[in-house]
Amino acid sequence: MDVCRIDHVDVDTSGEILALVSTHSNPENIVTCCENQVLFFDVRSKANEGLVGIDQPNQQGLTLSGACFRGDDAQSLLISRADGLVWLYDTRKLNRPVYDLQCRVEDEINGLWAHPNNHFCAATDDQGAVHIIDAQRGRVFKRLPSSKNTHTLMCSSAAFLPRNNWEIFTGGMDCLALRWIYSKQRAIERLHFSGVHSDCEDVGKMFNPPLVHHLCINHSGNQLAVALGSGEVQLYSVNQSLGERKHRLQLALKLNSVHTYDVSRVAFVRSTESTVTSAMTLPEVHNPNECLISCGNDRRLCLWDIGEHKADRSEKAGEDNLHIDSRVLHVYRHHAKCNDLRSLRSDTAVFADTQGGIYHINIR
Repeated sequence: MDVCRIDHVDVDTSGEILALVSTHSNPENIVTCCENQVLFFDVRSKANEGLVGIDQPNQQGLTLSGACFRGDDAQSLLISRADGLVWLYDTRKLNRPVYDLQCRVEDEINGLWAHPNNHFCAATDDQGAVHIIDAQRGRVFKRLPSSKNTHTLMCSSAAFLPRNNWEIFTGGMDCLALRWIYSKQRAIERLHFSGVHSDCEDVGKMFNPPLVHHLCINHSGNQLAVALGSGEVQLYSVNQSLGERKHRLQLALKLNSVHTYDVSRVAFVRSTESTVTSAMTLPEVHNPNECLISCGNDRRLCLWDIGEHKADRSEKAGEDNLHIDSRVLHVYRHHAKCNDLRSLRSDTAVFADTQGGIYHINIR
């Protein structure tokens, strides 16, 4: 495997990028959300051609906090402000929003997370609550409250099960991930990472607590990836069979010993076809469904093999199949912290850093 280049996308952003979003059907059309603007660009041009800005009133220093599309509808874009105000824009008419709604928050909204194929999205807040928004009707459908039995600190990420209309996973700064039936406001499964041991401790590196920074579910809905503050990525198999009492999560892999600080984002490499020129080369045995990308505060971007064929190799070597740092296929060291990441097609992805830069990765 070799790396030819990672291209910088010349987009005139202002400040740190909070989110990169796109639709599944048209992934190259990217929306980037900064604190004071939302910008559109086509990643294939690697330039700011056709750039459009949305100027939102900044009252009392309030800033934007997130963006997402309504399902796979590239014409319906939701934008959130830190105080809980959410707008829906028709991307064909950007002069004013279609509607706005207010989430009841005690602190701040920190992100928007869309259901991949229906009209719901989730707004996570700094108090640990999750606001399920019905973007079709323009209202808050349910509020998943913070409590001693759910999140007790900031909820930092949410991910809907793509083939289930009523389930969502959430993760937070309390080292906890929850599975909810959000229509019933009920948490039905818990993953607590407070006992997670990172191999970073063994080599004398700084130990960080396993805060849940990001959750990602693959397109089929049968795998959940968890990005942890300990520098580890954990991969779970998701059982999607019906029945509230049946546990659906089973630990499949722990990817560690590469990231030295917090892992900020993870993304499954998509299995769609693309004609973009390749730059990051994978072995011929690889199916795109068996690869994962991660990035973090250690300025590393890692490409991982998550295929089952590695199990046979590790067993012969006498290794524990849950702890295989040899699964890393490539490590790219960036010049700044990476804070968002999105897989576009089977051979391309984009990531953003804390200095406002956007970079286009080609995978082969």
